[in-house]
Amino acid sequence: MINITGICNNTLKKRYEDIEILRKKNAEEYAKSVVFTPIETDSRRLSEIQTEIESIGKQRSKFTDLLNKKDNFIKEEAVLLFQLNEIAKQESQIDSNEMANLNLKRDVLDYALKGLEKKRVQLNKDILSKLQELIINEVHAFGLLSIDNIEISDKYELIFLQHGIAVSFTDLTEGEKLRVKLAFYLSLIQLDIEHNLGRHPRFLIFDSPGSEEMVPKHLQGLSDIFKSINDRFKDKLQIFVGSALRDFSHITDNEKTFIKEEDHFVF
Repeated sequence: MINITGICNNTLKKRYEDIEILRKKNAEEYAKSVVFTPIETDSRRLSEIQTEIESIGKQRSKFTDLLNKKDNFIKEEAVLLFQLNEIAKQESQIDSNEMANLNLKRDVLDYALKGLEKKRVQLNKDILSKLQELIINEVHAFGLLSIDNIEISDKYELIFLQHGIAVSFTDLTEGEKLRVKLAFYLSLIQLDIEHNLGRHPRFLIFDSPGSEEMVPKHLQGLSDIFKSINDRFKDKLQIFVGSALRDFSHITDNEKTFIKEEDHFVF
């Protein structure tokens, strides 16, 4: 026979225990839900939040100042660029005016120099003509008959005409160069002596004339020229000739000749 009363009691007891567990659990949950944070904790947290807000405000203020300064710098930069552009325009205009003035002065000076050059050529035309005549005469006297004429350019360059062809001094042979140089310097002295033009000291030194390639008849012609110069300008010109050639021993008076024996040196 089943004891129904015992079963019912056990069931009720079980349910009662479950209800008690639920009640305790609900009580715990309720206790958790109604727990309040202490006011000191809230005040401290609030203070921290305010501090953070103030820090953020300071940072924003700093960035705001930087942004404002940036805007001011941009404005100042624009003003300075404008001023620099204006100054550059003024300088460009000044430089242009100065260059125009300088170019004008240069043109005036060029014109004046060209005018003076033409005037100089005109004034010296007669002098250069006399000098050319003296040079060509001396050149021919030295045996350079291949030179037809001599011209002196406006830049005082000697131009030699050989068989109608213009040649310069560098185109001549060494022997021709010696005679041309002698003719040139003698002509300068003669220009002073005969026409009273120029201020030449009238003193020449010839070291070993005739040592260049010179044919005997031209060497004799050079000796004769020295003698002729000595006869013509005895008291107006001094020429010192140093040579080992006996061809020049009679170009002047005996008292003016100093001859050393062979293998003896003057100095």
